[in-house]
Amino acid sequence: MTYINFWGVVRLTRGRTVGGGDLLDYATNVAKYPEFQAYFREYQPPLLAVWGKHDPFFLPSGAEAWKRDIPEADIRFYDTGHFALETHGDVIIPVIREFMNNRIKV
Repeated sequence: MTYINFWGVVRLTRGRTVGGGDLLDYATNVAKYPEFQAYFREYQPPLLAVWGKHDPFFLPSGAEAWKRDIPEADIRFYDTGHFALETHGDVIIPVIREFMNNRIKV
């Protein structure tokens, strides 16, 4: 369902965000990686990455890379592909809830 919702937003907004950014411009995100990484190193936000170990687009090494900037990051791999929540939501959603309850202060 996440995929369907995302593409619905892209269609309705013609791929533009409220601030004028392009939702489909992944290159812009990549160019900002050094800024993101500096923020993560300085502030050490809680991070849970749930990852499909068979994802053909975002490889497991990409998930492990978070640990360079956030050593306490909780990285979990599941026997699935790109749409991990859609295929393994029954297993992953409780992990997200537990992480939120234990690591996020409101």
